[in-house]
Amino acid sequence: MDSDLLDRESDHVLWEKLKSEEDVTKALHTMADLGYGMVISRKRRDEELQQEIKSLQKVILGNGDPAGSLVARVAVLNEKISETCADVTEIKYLLIGDVKRGADNESLLDRIQHAQKTSQTATKIVWIVLATVIGEIVVKLLGLL
Repeated sequence: MDSDLLDRESDHVLWEKLKSEEDVTKALHTMADLGYGMVISRKRRDEELQQEIKSLQKVILGNGDPAGSLVARVAVLNEKISETCADVTEIKYLLIGDVKRGADNESLLDRIQHAQKTSQTATKIVWIVLATVIGEIVVKLLGLL
C-alpha cells in the first residue's frame, strides 16, 4: 500500500480519481484504498488517544500511588481550606468579639480601649500621688522657716 494512501491529504486526490474513473474494477480498488487509508488513519488516531488517556490516568490516579492522585490532592486541599476558614473565623472573633461566646469575650479593640483607659487612670493617680508628695514636702519646708 502506498504511503500516500495513509496521508489524509491524499484522500481528496483519490476521491477525484474515483469520480472520474470509468473502469468499475479500478474504481472499486480506489474505494478499497480509500477505506483502508481511513481505517489506518483512524487506528493511528485511536492509538494516540489511548496514549493520551494513559498519560491522563497516571496524573489523575497517581501512577499507582493513590496518595498522589488528583482526587487525594483535592481532598487534602479541601481539608486545608476548611482549617484555614476556621482560623480566619477565629481571628475575626478575636478582632470584633463574639457575643455568642459569652459576655467576657470582648474584641481586641475593646481590650485595647480598656487598657488605654486603665493606663490613663494610672497616670492620673501617679500625678495625684506625686502632687501630694510634693505638696507635703513644700508644707514641711515652709514649716521649717
